[in-house]
Amino acid sequence: MKKHLKPFKELPRSILLLVVASLVSTIIHVSFMTTYSLAMASQGYTDDIIASVISYKFIGVMVFALPMGLWIKGRRLKPFFLLTGIFLPAGSFISLYGLHIDSLIHMKMGGLVSGLSILTMQVCSIPFILRFTSIGSGQIEAIALKYSTFPLGSLFSGIFILLLSQLDSFVMFNTTYNLVGSEGNENILFFISMLSFLSLPILLLVEEKFISTKKNIPTFSIQEFFKHNWSRISFTLLPHFLIAIGAGFTIPFMSLIFNRSFGMSVEQFNYLVPITSLLVFVTQLSVPALQKRFGNKIMIIGVQSISIIFLVLLSISISFSMWPYAIYIAAICYIVRQPLMNMAGPSTTQLIMNYVGKNNHELLSALQPCVWSGSWFLSAVIFKFLRSHNVPFWTILMITASLYVVGVFCYGHLINRESTSRVV
Repeated sequence: MKKHLKPFKELPRSILLLVVASLVSTIIHVSFMTTYSLAMASQGYTDDIIASVISYKFIGVMVFALPMGLWIKGRRLKPFFLLTGIFLPAGSFISLYGLHIDSLIHMKMGGLVSGLSILTMQVCSIPFILRFTSIGSGQIEAIALKYSTFPLGSLFSGIFILLLSQLDSFVMFNTTYNLVGSEGNENILFFISMLSFLSLPILLLVEEKFISTKKNIPTFSIQEFFKHNWSRISFTLLPHFLIAIGAGFTIPFMSLIFNRSFGMSVEQFNYLVPITSLLVFVTQLSVPALQKRFGNKIMIIGVQSISIIFLVLLSISISFSMWPYAIYIAAICYIVRQPLMNMAGPSTTQLIMNYVGKNNHELLSALQPCVWSGSWFLSAVIFKFLRSHNVPFWTILMITASLYVVGVFCYGHLINRESTSRVV
């Protein structure tokens, strides 16, 4: 175990600080992802309206990602990280204020600002890591550690929500907050959102030894835009798009799916989150060692294929939700498939960054969350349409599995291309 952890300890201090700030951000976003939709449902909002509000979190990312990717090339990235420390608490408390006063406008505005905090962190993190690491010298370890913030943040989020849900109330600033009934989920999110104020002080400690000069800052022009290797960039984004569409059908709505299918409350669902998150975290940290041993085909194609099998089993169990044991099968499938699907993240990131070459890192890093958020926005719109026409959840999960199959097939072609035509 110490042998596997040693490379992570040797990473630059600034990368470790960035990971900690990303962890704080993830705790907030995951808490909202799992609880905000249930908080809206408890106040009487229908599934289609909930999906509409959630979709606004991805609009800002979708609109601003490409311009930001072009802008950050050759520039210092720390100022953009600091924006995360501002947008994160702002978006969280605007969303909660909207829920408190029953204002859809404020809910959507809060989602939009929260999306911008996701944008500034996601777009800049991988280029920052790639600037200060190299293949064989901490690169896959740094990427894996960055990816591990999602499961670890999910773990902490689940624990916080689970502990708070056991209380009837808590007192803060001489005010008593009720943690049961329709106000319970809202106040739990309020307490967790207080953590968002930690992100800015942490990010202020990040040191960036990067000199930005006119020579390495590109000009904004049509010629400069088309200097990027768009054929390679487009090819890497295709499987990313397909898998993102599928993920958008499930990840933001999984707690809602379990609630509607099995009557599982947020407290019961959050018993699953810590277990799943711990497994994802452990598997993420094992990626560098496994990657060196088995290579991309096993780490990307193999593990994602097994994950798809469990997603299909999850869908089948939901279709038989009236069967007494269906909920247990669904819970097991949920717990197992998520670590497998997430294991491929660091490997696919290193694969596509090596494939497109150094000149395209910032742009691709911006386009990934753009495609991801755009796909999730599209997924939310489609989810809203499907649910408004009473399409069952198991059918939606089968659609997700089909998209995953095509995405994994595309990754297989990408692995073959990268092995024969890497750009440096």
